Amino acid sequence: MRNFSPTFAACSVMLCGFVLVVVMTALGIGLWIFGIYNTEVSLSVRYEAQNKVVETSLDTMRNTLQNEYRINREFAETFLQCAQTNVEGRKGGSLFKSVQEASGNVPQTFTPELAVAMMNTISGELAAFKRSQDTLVDVWREHETFCKKMPNSFFVGGRSLPEPVVISSTTSKETMETKILEDNLLE
Repeated sequence: MRNFSPTFAACSVMLCGFVLVVVMTALGIGLWIFGIYNTEVSLSVRYEAQNKVVETSLDTMRNTLQNEYRINREFAETFLQCAQTNVEGRKGGSLFKSVQEASGNVPQTFTPELAVAMMNTISGELAAFKRSQDTLVDVWREHETFCKKMPNSFFVGGRSLPEPVVISSTTSKETMETKILEDNLLE
């Protein structure tokens, strides 16, 4: 039987401890890097999914008037135009009268109550559509921030997603481009 010196035993324990620390550190760093990649993947998949939500929200908004109130596309467009005219302060009549004057496709059951219900539906659908676009922009911002932060940028810095193009009116787009806001916002 051999006798080990206390110095050899201490060195062996220290060497085993050092190897254990190195292995645990390497494992921790590896898991940390996997976490960075997995978070980036989760954010990019959420971004793509939110694009689909915006699309379905837009489609729902477009179809709601026609399907819920059983009206044709021409009447739906006329109704929206007349509603905008009424909001702008058109003189000489109410929304109900405006729609009847402007369209020969007025359903026989079109009443002021139905007009109010349609306006409420439009308002709700527009709010849902706006929320879906706001969420898309927020998901993009979160992904962009994650990819640009240090030390994440070393690993996923080149994985930036394209900035979403928000669907809005031509007036809003022109205002953002020219940086000039006209006085009459409803025109």
